[in-house]
Amino acid sequence: MSETNNTIKAFSIDRKLWGKGALLNDDGTMCCLGHLGRACGIGNKELKDAFSSGYEEWTNRGYPFEFCADERNPRVATELAIMINDSDLMARPEKERRLKVLFRSRGIRLTFRGKYPPGPRKV
Repeated sequence: MSETNNTIKAFSIDRKLWGKGALLNDDGTMCCLGHLGRACGIGNKELKDAFSSGYEEWTNRGYPFEFCADERNPRVATELAIMINDSDLMARPEKERRLKVLFRSRGIRLTFRGKYPPGPRKV
């Protein structure tokens, strides 16, 4: 399967909804790939089910094929995004910088907006 011509070119992450561990967490936070999916119009149920409808459904909505992955079909870009996003060893500004570089290398502009919520760090 190849990428479609409508692959998303830019998306943003809302810092107050940025989390780790899943495309969509029970508390409403999303990892970077969840924010990417939301920007492509992927709904909550689909984010929770993570590609159960198949990769083609997601790529038809602009989700980049190289970020479509699961345990059976790992992809380097996906693994890098997860490692950066979920790292406990990097400060948030460093994660932001590295994620921007990763997505830019795939032709996607990533921006971060808003402020981090008060309280325990979720990312």
